Amino acid sequence: MRVARSALLLGLLFASPAFAGEFDAPPLRECGPTSDSSCAYERQVLADQWPKALGGDYQSQRNIAFCLSDGCYDAMQVDKVAACAWRMVIVASGDPSVERGDLDNYVSACRMGLSTDEQQAARTTAERMFILIYARRLPQFNE
Repeated sequence: MRVARSALLLGLLFASPAFAGEFDAPPLRECGPTSDSSCAYERQVLADQWPKALGGDYQSQRNIAFCLSDGCYDAMQVDKVAACAWRMVIVASGDPSVERGDLDNYVSACRMGLSTDEQQAARTTAERMFILIYARRLPQFNE
């Protein structure tokens, strides 16, 4: 049974050829001459936190989700769908640090300002990320 489950997870993970490299690098922006002076610093912090977030680090996941919504001094490409996906992963992770504020952040990121199609795209992305990070399917949670 365990072999079948592993095969299923691997099949889900690599079903799309693009999926394998989809999360290799954070969506960082180049800091231009008009960027805030904090941009370069934030780029480095986010580059360092990206692999930690993919490794299941709660605080890094929160920081990535925030910066996908905010841009963090223009260091990261704003992507509301990806921000919602990270919020789903955080809430569903089961990490003991997850708190009420994380659920509030999920509601804010996913329910306010995203269309039904964008919410579905976020869920699909969250499902792929969750398999990559936790080697299991994204559980259902109170949405």
